[in-house]
Amino acid sequence: MRAPAAALAALALALLASGCASTNSNTTVGNNLSVYSIMPLEGEHTQVSDDVVDGEKLALQQAGGKVGPLTISFRSVDSAQDGRVTDASAAAAGRTAAQDAGAIAAVGTLGADEARIVLPLTDEARLPVVSAANSYPGLTRAVPGVTATGEPDRLFPSGTDTFARVIGSDVTQAPAIARIARRAGCSRLDVVAGDEPDDVALAALVGQAIPGRTTFGLNDVASAGSGCLLIASREPVEAARAARAAHAKTLIAPAALLDPAFVRAAPDGTRIVSPVPALRDLPPAASRAAAAFRRAFGRPATAWSLLGFDAMQTILDAVRRAGSKGTDRAVVARTLRDGHPRASILGPQAIDAQGDPTSAHWSEASVRAGVVALGDPLS
Repeated sequence: MRAPAAALAALALALLASGCASTNSNTTVGNNLSVYSIMPLEGEHTQVSDDVVDGEKLALQQAGGKVGPLTISFRSVDSAQDGRVTDASAAAAGRTAAQDAGAIAAVGTLGADEARIVLPLTDEARLPVVSAANSYPGLTRAVPGVTATGEPDRLFPSGTDTFARVIGSDVTQAPAIARIARRAGCSRLDVVAGDEPDDVALAALVGQAIPGRTTFGLNDVASAGSGCLLIASREPVEAARAARAAHAKTLIAPAALLDPAFVRAAPDGTRIVSPVPALRDLPPAASRAAAAFRRAFGRPATAWSLLGFDAMQTILDAVRRAGSKGTDRAVVARTLRDGHPRASILGPQAIDAQGDPTSAHWSEASVRAGVVALGDPLS
């Protein structure tokens, strides 16, 4: 089990106090800028991370590596070590980006504990971070009874939030899960959840969205009954084991389990929340991006590829709209969260003052023979 939230925040702040944060200036040096990617590149979530990272690369390549007179380079750092994210590995990744005087923004992270270490470090340097995959609500707003005490304020020692995301938060994912359950004929939805903060928060929000019973502990899945069940976990192998042991007639999984390691082992018919719908329900630009992704990387684009692409485009758009201040991290961070609509491959989109997208694109996906098929939007 990970360290308590308070300990993680204290560690990050101690690192800041010891001089591990970056340059004191908000402004980058010269017209050669970098966008960092902070993701776990080894371990259970490798393929999701690879898809996000390659989506980022594709968006930057299609922009010609330029925003006006500014040249943008890509830097990828691994937030994992020896197959797992630790406090030390996340801190090292955050410091690498924060201490680069040419860094203008970063894309990251996957997990809430990882973010609790990275964000205070990057925020001290006023370096904005945009997530393509982290849906934990406490990174952007306080939800009583769900998010940890003091979040999100304590994650941003500068006093100004520098985090945004292009994926909807669990505040919107929980009602989407409830809609899937009701589509399946479920009047109630029981939940088994892991003990990560992401898992616990989502389980609590789902409990508010639809009646059911929550049992914290995937090992208790056999006692969850034979009705409708949500497997709320970020760990794909452990979650797949629980799904196979369940007796439920309807199994539902959150977006965090839209992961090949889970999908390959999940029972046929498992329903998964997807952060984006099928290409047929997206603007033509999404199909063009997916085709370019296949040509560039030799594999199909996934929902995570499209979100990585969108996260990079969001950053480039903010740098462009910042104009002559496009080398100022604090200005770019404010621009990211100014509610200005932009053309996204996901459709018209903006990020609100809290850092959440104004439109979530949750849809229903399903598993058949170890393969996931994206489905209809959940509106």
